[in-house]
Amino acid sequence: MKGYFMKKFLLFVAAALVFVGSNAQALRFSNHETGELYENNAEVKANIADPIMNTLDWYFLVLNTSEDNHSIQIVAEIEEVNGSLSMCGNGNSFPTCNNYANAGTVEYGPYNCAPGEPIEYIHVSLAFVDFTDDGPVTNTSNNARVKYTIYDPANPDEKTSITVVFDYATFEELASVNSVVADQKVKVFQRGGNLVCNYNFSTRANRSIVVSNIVGARVANVALEGGNGEAVINRLPKGVYVYTLVENGRNVKSHKVVIR
Repeated sequence: MKGYFMKKFLLFVAAALVFVGSNAQALRFSNHETGELYENNAEVKANIADPIMNTLDWYFLVLNTSEDNHSIQIVAEIEEVNGSLSMCGNGNSFPTCNNYANAGTVEYGPYNCAPGEPIEYIHVSLAFVDFTDDGPVTNTSNNARVKYTIYDPANPDEKTSITVVFDYATFEELASVNSVVADQKVKVFQRGGNLVCNYNFSTRANRSIVVSNIVGARVANVALEGGNGEAVINRLPKGVYVYTLVENGRNVKSHKVVIR
């Protein structure tokens, strides 16, 4: 009889472990372009440089990977910031851009999130420009470090975190590639109900424009034939999109565009 109860106890423990494992990290951070899921407590570097605006950017999604509905609370712990740090979103969490110049903690939410769905993508940007009486001046010492944590208020002990680092060395490395593209006048704009891309390259490569919606889902992929020309992306619904120039399989430049 003792062995019987011990067996039942071990089966109960095993089942409980499976249950806990299956629900661990139900809420995840994801790269909005690649779909990569970040591990809990990961540290990543902001990875999109805009040499025109002189900013280093990072986009991410908050995903509900479980089979249950969740409320999601977002906590941004700004551990360090020098320069102008902004956080913007496309949805309920960040309806407008918020600027932060000092360390501190900011909370957003809670927001409802259906099973297998994201709540939106969030855009964080650090500028390497200081605005003085003599005009804008590049400041290579600007940097930021932000820890993001997400959790369901119903289960506050089950949290997922990621730390994002912004530094000038990463910006300089990425901008050396992006500046070439910026100088070659790649422009995406609205014409009627369509998006139009005008481009003019001095070198040949395998290039395309990839358009994603506000939750990071790809909605269009148009090849840029030849060194120069015009590509039309037909009839997208009104809303906010991100277009990315892809060159030889590498994401080179991303920007936001609004179809009205």
